Amino acid sequence: MVLFSMMRYKLLFISLANILFFSGNIHSQTIENLEDIPENLTQEIESELLKESSKNNQEIIIEDNLAKINEKTEPNEIFGFDFFDLKPITKSPVLDIPLFSGYQLSYGDELELLLFGNENKLINLRVDLSGEVLIPEVGTVSLLNLSIEEAEQKVRALLSKNFIGTSSSLAVKKPSSRKVNIIGLVKEPGTYIVNPFITLIEALKYAGGLEDNASLRNIKIVNQNGEHRNIDLYDFLIDGNPLSNINLRNGDTVVVESTTNFVEVKGEVIRPYIYEYKNTDKYDDLINFAKGFKRNANTENLFADILLNQTIVSRNFSLDTFVDNDAIVSVYVGKNAFKNQAGIKVKGTGVKEQTFEKKSYKSVVDLIEILDFSDDLYPFYFELTQNDKLGKKEIFSLSIADQDSYKDIQIKENVTLRFFSINEILSNQDSLNLNLDLSEGINRPYEYSDFFEEKIQDFARILLTPDLLKTIYLNNERYLLPIVHTFSPIEIVSILGNYVAFDYSSASIQTKAGSRLISSQTLINSADVFQISYLVEQSPKITVSISGEVKRPGQYVVSSGSTLQDLYDLAGGEKEGAHEKGIIFSRESIKEKERNSILTARKLILDQFISSSNNATSSSAQNSDLEFIIPLIDEASNSNFIGRLVGDIQPGGENAASLVLEEGDSITVPPIPNYVGIAGEVKNNATINYKGSYDINDYIGMSGGYTDYANKSDVYVISSNGLTKTGRNIIIEPGDTIIVPRDMDKLQTLPYILTATSILSNLAFSAASINAVRN
Repeated sequence: MVLFSMMRYKLLFISLANILFFSGNIHSQTIENLEDIPENLTQEIESELLKESSKNNQEIIIEDNLAKINEKTEPNEIFGFDFFDLKPITKSPVLDIPLFSGYQLSYGDELELLLFGNENKLINLRVDLSGEVLIPEVGTVSLLNLSIEEAEQKVRALLSKNFIGTSSSLAVKKPSSRKVNIIGLVKEPGTYIVNPFITLIEALKYAGGLEDNASLRNIKIVNQNGEHRNIDLYDFLIDGNPLSNINLRNGDTVVVESTTNFVEVKGEVIRPYIYEYKNTDKYDDLINFAKGFKRNANTENLFADILLNQTIVSRNFSLDTFVDNDAIVSVYVGKNAFKNQAGIKVKGTGVKEQTFEKKSYKSVVDLIEILDFSDDLYPFYFELTQNDKLGKKEIFSLSIADQDSYKDIQIKENVTLRFFSINEILSNQDSLNLNLDLSEGINRPYEYSDFFEEKIQDFARILLTPDLLKTIYLNNERYLLPIVHTFSPIEIVSILGNYVAFDYSSASIQTKAGSRLISSQTLINSADVFQISYLVEQSPKITVSISGEVKRPGQYVVSSGSTLQDLYDLAGGEKEGAHEKGIIFSRESIKEKERNSILTARKLILDQFISSSNNATSSSAQNSDLEFIIPLIDEASNSNFIGRLVGDIQPGGENAASLVLEEGDSITVPPIPNYVGIAGEVKNNATINYKGSYDINDYIGMSGGYTDYANKSDVYVISSNGLTKTGRNIIIEPGDTIIVPRDMDKLQTLPYILTATSILSNLAFSAASINAVRN
């Protein structure tokens, strides 16, 4: 119970200390050791503590009673003046602010003296006009202008002589307001009643800031006894030294002196301003005022403008020399000339962004050859900017689709290439259309201008050069595309989408000389054309699809009579790594023929087995063959018919240009394979990594070898284009499928059943090879 009471008193003391002393961060007002708190506090003292706690435990409100004098559009050219561009909203001082350790006692301050030990009392004190306080049973003691800590030590020494075994703690209960005078070159000189924590800088703000020619480096503080000290506020404003921002005492007078010692520090310094200088300053001090040199400053050739005989002359100076007093006008730090030898920067959404060493590439052609472009690179425009040896900027508008546009351009200095993607161009049609409207003098609301400003960073050259944009009309839609150098109308169609069919044979172009109809394959110069229109095809349409390694896979609606090459063009061509030889062309009419062949063969086999089942002579031998034929029938019946058109149909070939598409045609462009398939009468049908040194026997050996039913002499290979390779010494290529057929002579059945079985086998092997290519 005793321990509990002791802890409760300790908590009361801590609470009271926090309330009376405002913060608890003050060394002289904190209780450093809880063991110093007596355990025998009386009930009377406890009640008094609770009463004081209740009285003082109120919310502290801190008001900011300084505000901007006015809102300037331009800062003051003299350093530091803007810092004082504040004045009080109200003349009433702010008092409820936690005290700091440097606070000095002044007239009218109300204090509390807590005695504990042999004497337990709480005594209210007040600093009178003589600067003294009266302590009952002790006498008067002068505390004026002492810090809280100094006053507490003085009181403690005095009490030790009168009260044995008694400790004390002194705190400010209520600080008094201060009266200070502010005169000199301030905007509102006068006498101010201010808060007890007022500093020199705050006082200058109360006086409305500084007048022209006011000195920040020679401010005089005069106390009531006539003693004075000079303050250099650059110690605070530049170096952040708080000791120069002193606290003012009651009755202090602040005198802001005048000066004409101003010098403009300009050029390649971090903070160019007009600064005040003293006779003891060196040029190095002026540079430090401006926070030092910028990175590109020419520190080897510094000069100042000096006023001599009513004439301004320029002189070089060194940093360790003193400033020319009463004559210096300005200090200028020049800029170094830098030679830009940065690497070649490749940027944009249409390319892998990289930086290359300039010395490795002499021409744009050399650089283009090694760039890694995106699948949807916009081909008709890219930007090149660089500088020649004299620093003159060169800007080129070039086209990947026309190598002649850049084949003669040499790499120079500070080179940047930017490539766009098709998606970027098409998804920013609003900004491109806006640019065309502005170039034609069409007025737009302000929000259009804001939108234009946002986009100009992304499409700087395009937006600033409207002639780069060509108007394309396609299926009643308008597009604006940047196009330079030569191109053909069919190339434009390939990037605008795959949702409508066009008459690819011709296009209408608009030039300055008028409009004319040209072939869609005709190469034209973009400088001669500003509009292209395409006619919507009126002939019947068919739907075809293309997938795999092409730039724009998907389903396309095209005109009947369109060729496979037309589809390749619409899909943007094949990607790098596409296996052109292994392209799978699937057609519905061929699927139907495969389906009929399998059904016919299946019916023939089943009918013959049923009709011969009553023949006891042949039944036994034929039944042994069912173990092979029945699974083959089931596999063929349940397979997905491919309907593959075999042969060379790669892009750019004669077959692709002449092969007319039909409704439902499906084209798959697989990636380049690195495998060889083995199927048929081997112990393990498998797909094996391609080895250039392996022959057929090697691959068959890796699949476990032949089964007992293998026809070793008729092994053949289905290549990735679907054609069959037979004979001796077949060269195996990636994507090939080795087929080991069954020895049909070992089937004890009728010849026409053997023929039907052979059909089923070949269809099954063909499907297996196609699935291998697709996978």
